Amino acid sequence: MKIFYKLFLISSLLVVLQTWSHAQVGIQDIKICVISDVHYFDTSLLVNDGPAFEDYLNYDRKLLRESFAITESLMDSLIAEQPDIVLASGDLTKDGELVCHQKMSDYFGQLEAAGAKVIVCPGNHDINNPDAVAFDYDTTYPVPTINPQEFKSIYTNYGFNEAIAVDTASLTYISEPIPGLQILSIDVCRYDSNYIQNNPQTAGGFKPQVLQWVKDRIIDAKSLNKVIIAIQHHNMLEHFTNQKEIFSEYVVDEWEDVYSELADLGLKVVFTGHFHAHDIRSITTASGNIFFDVETGSTVTWPCPYRIMTINTDTVLNITGKKVESINYDTGSLTFQEYGLNDLETGLPGTIIYYLTSPPQNIDQETAEFVEPAFTESLIAHYGGNEGSPSLNTSFIIWSLYLSGYAYIAEALESIWDDFPPDDWNTSIDLKYYDNKIALDLKVLLEGPFNGNEMATTLNSNFLPFGQPYIDLPWMYTGFQGTESIPNPDIVDWVIVEIRDAADAASAAPDTKIGRQVAFLLNDGSVVGFDGNSYPAFTCSPDNQLFAVVYHRNHLSVMSANPMTESAGIYSYDFTTGAGQAFGGNFAHKEITAGKWGMAGGDGNADGLVNMEDKYNFWSLFAGGKGYLPGDYNLDANINNQDKNDVWRSNLNRETQVPE
Repeated sequence: MKIFYKLFLISSLLVVLQTWSHAQVGIQDIKICVISDVHYFDTSLLVNDGPAFEDYLNYDRKLLRESFAITESLMDSLIAEQPDIVLASGDLTKDGELVCHQKMSDYFGQLEAAGAKVIVCPGNHDINNPDAVAFDYDTTYPVPTINPQEFKSIYTNYGFNEAIAVDTASLTYISEPIPGLQILSIDVCRYDSNYIQNNPQTAGGFKPQVLQWVKDRIIDAKSLNKVIIAIQHHNMLEHFTNQKEIFSEYVVDEWEDVYSELADLGLKVVFTGHFHAHDIRSITTASGNIFFDVETGSTVTWPCPYRIMTINTDTVLNITGKKVESINYDTGSLTFQEYGLNDLETGLPGTIIYYLTSPPQNIDQETAEFVEPAFTESLIAHYGGNEGSPSLNTSFIIWSLYLSGYAYIAEALESIWDDFPPDDWNTSIDLKYYDNKIALDLKVLLEGPFNGNEMATTLNSNFLPFGQPYIDLPWMYTGFQGTESIPNPDIVDWVIVEIRDAADAASAAPDTKIGRQVAFLLNDGSVVGFDGNSYPAFTCSPDNQLFAVVYHRNHLSVMSANPMTESAGIYSYDFTTGAGQAFGGNFAHKEITAGKWGMAGGDGNADGLVNMEDKYNFWSLFAGGKGYLPGDYNLDANINNQDKNDVWRSNLNRETQVPE
């Protein structure tokens, strides 16, 4: 048991230490570079150049022969920039080849050796890809690809092992590489059925559980006024009108609902890729919150760009960018930029005609050939950013499409040239929150440590961890992670406080949550912030009434039966004065002494129900143990019969009444 306890303390301290950095939001400028769609193609996979490789390029135009040289030049440029962070938003490889992933991991190692922190997310090409092949003149043969767990293993040093939390339903995770800056790496790819369909799935979207997980992370960050930004592979917004209709696989499903939900919770920007365009779009939700999708072009598609950004001390993100200008590769008499543009101009027409004549467009060959020049010119302009004006021929084709049955294509092409704001290369995004700052004055008691007058502080004698204990399921709290010391001798334990915004308690479902953070519980029942004395403070703007929910790691959670009362920005509530103070009354909490009510103990696995599992798996297995353990129901640092008989047994079959 002592070993278990020591390991817990060490892991808790590591969670605190992992966010220490030479920079800090609001103190120094933070420099971030963004790359996307590197599509690294290792030279060993081109055994003999020939028709097989050329056929692939005709179908999917990229500078793959030049990929090695481009990536080498890109890494040199990134190292020269000396960023604090490098974000890589997916499609790291041509088609998920193991050797390509291993080489990209090596490249990222170079960046980290130079002082940058690399954070990756997967793209649709990267995992379970049946198109992972080598080319030998006129034939191809399969080469090893990777599965999701192997992706996580290969890139463990580039986001995953520093993650505060990793979603169990995807490769989504959140990290805090710099104090005050949290980065959400979101996995919206669909690779689970690739082998069944023998075809890599290009489309993407949020699984319901992933979306909820992401929403919870945003709430946790905003509650503490932490800056949060996100990366994902697929576009979160349409970057031109009808993009979802024409190129349905490049924008997440139900994008209008998803971006609006995330923006209204506090996410201001996501960095994407996938379409290979260098484009930024902003949009305002119905609630007035501005959201940015910053798409970064592919380094193997002209103009081979990457972004350079700074979060200044005023928490404003200033975005600029550069291009890969030269590579160690024979481009003839052309500069590399001229070479890349020429490759696109000569290769894209065939790709466009193939796309237009294939499902779901199914346009006849003659019409596709008529439309192609306008499509080619428009997409090339879109790839480059800040599109400008179309040629007369493109304008004529767009006008003709309006008069035909393909007005939706005309609208799309015209929208590309109109170019949604803001500027695609140089723009600024204010990452500050302008919501209200509120404080909570709460009082709540725990049955276990209550001694008739107040709660015992036994755990405060070198047993309380410095790192908060709610990082894992079922809480998965990712905001404040810990302190360097326990700040007040009257602290009993850590708790989680949640606020819900609803018309009444019965309506205060989980989706009404607008704030959540860990706090300390004092022996008199006061809930205090990280300094051990002040009220917990939240950044949020309520629309209705506010209800408080308090969670503890082995006591049943409670929610206020009535709205908190507000005075000068301080919301107050006392759970201890009567049965009716908790939603659910006598079923929700219990009278622990005459006239005092508290949270019922005995819920070792924190599933909201006191049952036999809490005895067998959390008390019996650890009986006789000592330390900070879930089966210590009276919080005296010992697991003994008092925990079982005085706490667990008296609450058997009780369950939380908090709406879930």
